[in-house]
Amino acid sequence: MILILLLSIFVVLFVWNYYVHYGSRRGRLINRIPGPPPVFPIAGNILEYQKGPDVLWKLLIYETNFYYPIVKVWSFFQPFVSIRHPDDLEIILSPVKHLEKSVIYDILLPWFNTGLLTSTGLGDFQKKYRDAVHEMGLLLIYRLMRPWMYQITLRGLFFDISPAGFRQRKLLRILHDFTDKIIKERKLYHERTGDRYLKSFENDKTEEDDSKYIGTTRCGHDTTAVGICFFLLLMAEHKDIQVLFDRRAR
Repeated sequence: MILILLLSIFVVLFVWNYYVHYGSRRGRLINRIPGPPPVFPIAGNILEYQKGPDVLWKLLIYETNFYYPIVKVWSFFQPFVSIRHPDDLEIILSPVKHLEKSVIYDILLPWFNTGLLTSTGLGDFQKKYRDAVHEMGLLLIYRLMRPWMYQITLRGLFFDISPAGFRQRKLLRILHDFTDKIIKERKLYHERTGDRYLKSFENDKTEEDDSKYIGTTRCGHDTTAVGICFFLLLMAEHKDIQVLFDRRAR
């Protein structure tokens, strides 16, 4: 009975995989994009990315260079496409209809939905915050490379009951406490200064609204920081551009 059930599940997955990859219009269009051939049936390319961040970065750089300017990989039934040519990026990013967030934002939603903000004078708590941000980044990579923790399952159930899920909840408490601490400190400051700044806001503004505002500020900061980091990483990879940049800087 169990064997029949397992075979039935495999057949269903195989048929659905064939439909997603070759039967659907999206699958046929995606497969016209160059990319490494699937390493494993159904799983696609994702299992070869189960590596540390450093090795994963080098592998992604190699593949995006090899298939430049566009490359696709399959993660079970989910395709991922990397676009590097600026003309292609301009076409994709210009219309508003292409600005829907990817699955990465879904993974980060429990964090960004509340928000973070740097501060000074917080001592050990600030160090805990920095460590939590760093570890959340590692958890993002860990979860993104394991699609069974964010798709196919019911709302990431596998991730929630895994050790990484328990660790994320502990980190989120640190990050959320940091946000709440800043909100309370700033409100106390404005109360002492006569609420001159806070009076410019609506009276029914809640701490949750403040938290979302801080989250928006943090996301904007992260976007700028990631953009600068991406530029520096590309500069480090291309020595000819470094020479050109140095000449123009002179």
